[in-house]
Amino acid sequence: MKRLTATIVMVVALLLGATTYAAVLRKGAAKPRTTGTWPGIVVSGSVSGLYPGMSKRMQLRVHNLLNHRVVVHWLTVQVGKPGGSCPARALQGGRYPILLTLPRRGTRTISVALRMSAGVANVCSGARFPLTFQVTSDGSR
Repeated sequence: MKRLTATIVMVVALLLGATTYAAVLRKGAAKPRTTGTWPGIVVSGSVSGLYPGMSKRMQLRVHNLLNHRVVVHWLTVQVGKPGGSCPARALQGGRYPILLTLPRRGTRTISVALRMSAGVANVCSGARFPLTFQVTSDGSR
């Protein structure tokens, strides 16, 4: 009987410990959120001199307008259609994994690669593509 009671106490203790550990881990991991036009994190940048088949690095400034630290995990560059007959698909944006800690009201500079497709017409050389940026952040404090 003592042995059965001791076993039950050990199992209950292990379950309580595991539950507490899981709760602590869950509290520390905030759900990532995407910010597009949300004013908390502002991304700006541009690139010029692209022509068909060329890749070029674009410098981006990521600015935290918040009064607390934020960690950015992903940056997405979306390419819009330029004027004229050049299609938006001519320039390839993408989703870039980054690990960028922004102090409160701080700014950091990063670079990402953009590529103009080789198979597009020369009409795309020098075209002005509208770019929008989104970041995925953990909302740190």
